[in-house]
Amino acid sequence: MANLTLLNPISSIQAQKIDPILVETDEIKYVEKDFLLFEGSTIEAESTVEIYFHTDPNGKEVIKIKAHLWNLYNAEECEDVPLSDSEKKQVERYLSENLIIKVQ
Repeated sequence: MANLTLLNPISSIQAQKIDPILVETDEIKYVEKDFLLFEGSTIEAESTVEIYFHTDPNGKEVIKIKAHLWNLYNAEECEDVPLSDSEKKQVERYLSENLIIKVQ
């Protein structure tokens, strides 16, 4: 596991390994799902992710991802990680740009 500095929550999130997420849905263009990201790591992120995708006969292709961060949790200290509004937006932007989501 990475050595994470909790003084900077942005760096802590960026140091996490992002595993691909598989989402199964019958929807055609859009789905919204709640996730606990980085579960079992030092920093866990509770978020809702909006997933926009295109459906064709070959399957579903993700077009856009928008993450909404609800909470960061320090699992080692068993406490929430306080974030300023700008830090929260930075984490949301990072997750939106770096989450790997496959829709089926």
